[in-house]
Amino acid sequence: MDKEERKKIHKKISIITLLALIVVIAVMIGGTLMGWLKIWAFQLIACLYLVGYWAATDILEPKLTKLLEGVTEDQKKAYKKYAAMDFAGYMGILVFVIFAGRGGTSNVGMIGLVVYAYTLSAKKKFRLEFQHPEKIHKKQAPVQKKEVSIREKAAMVKPVDDEEDEQ
Repeated sequence: MDKEERKKIHKKISIITLLALIVVIAVMIGGTLMGWLKIWAFQLIACLYLVGYWAATDILEPKLTKLLEGVTEDQKKAYKKYAAMDFAGYMGILVFVIFAGRGGTSNVGMIGLVVYAYTLSAKKKFRLEFQHPEKIHKKQAPVQKKEVSIREKAAMVKPVDDEEDEQ
């Protein structure tokens, strides 16, 4: 698939998710102001939108654009880790939304923000591994240091010639 087709698919998915976000926000604001939207429904709508957004951007779009075709197994693993971190981040946001809706009686919602903040850096790392695997250095096995006795160390030292010091 060429770059132009991928851009078209990306643009369509972006427009669909943006329109869905506008609808979700309108329903949430309208329902809250009119009093017919209960807090559990607000949280459910947020959950459904976040899961749908993740599925559209991290599962559907790569399938439609054939993003994972012709890449190495390491790149596929890196993309799967990226998508998992993306999902975890969205769930962190959801935890924040759910516990923020309880009127501030719990600080548990802050854990969701911490999870989201952590996943941002992890996602960046995995995205880099996926897009530029040649820039990632594989971890090498640690080198075992050999214990050297004092006698062996002394044998390694070059003797000093006293005559050179006098001149």
